[in-house]
Amino acid sequence: MVRAILAGKKTQTRRVVNPQPAALCRFEMNGAGTHALHLGPPPSMLTGSPFCCVPVGPKYTDHRLACPHGVPGDRLWVRETFSTDARSVYPCPPVWYRADFGKHDDPSDGEHSRGCDAGTTGQPVAECFACAGGLRWRPCLFMPRKLSRITLEITEVRVHRLHEISEDDARAEGCSGHDPGPVDQGGTIYAWKGRSSAPCPRAHFLALWDSLNGDRAPWTSNPWVWAITFQRLP
Repeated sequence: MVRAILAGKKTQTRRVVNPQPAALCRFEMNGAGTHALHLGPPPSMLTGSPFCCVPVGPKYTDHRLACPHGVPGDRLWVRETFSTDARSVYPCPPVWYRADFGKHDDPSDGEHSRGCDAGTTGQPVAECFACAGGLRWRPCLFMPRKLSRITLEITEVRVHRLHEISEDDARAEGCSGHDPGPVDQGGTIYAWKGRSSAPCPRAHFLALWDSLNGDRAPWTSNPWVWAITFQRLP
């Protein structure tokens, strides 16, 4: 996904609404310009109104939930897998980003190490350093703000059920439509169409979603999600 952002292919992200509404709800923008998810019945319930919310359970109460990820105009900084182990080895940069390397040219990978011969092939100094076991990737969770190279600005916030994502939205999520294999969509197999026709970004997104959120909010549960659109700042 970092590569997709850098390539300009990812301009949306989705996050699970927490807590999940136990009833129908509506989405609105309040006077302060912040987005909110209105849970439960509105002050005046109009039967048949698109804003009518039906509570579920006797203890369900009405409240509003603002998007915790920001509103249009807010900026986000991106964490990614990185390493600073080679920062003192000339001519290495102060930080390396895992997204800049593919599967077969990862300088910390053992396969690369066995094939590296800097004395005869002119490999970069850092790769020799990596071959000696000196370079380790650190999880994105530990990246400090000063090492982040990607800043995003939120341009739109929406809320909807996960199954409502369109093919265009899936493309904006950075999903190109490569084959994720058959995936379960609410009891039916949602097969990827790329083998015989056009690629299906939505199926790609489905597989990606379950790989990241399958334990707490799988695709089959069709959770409410915040759909955040952003642009990368130079």
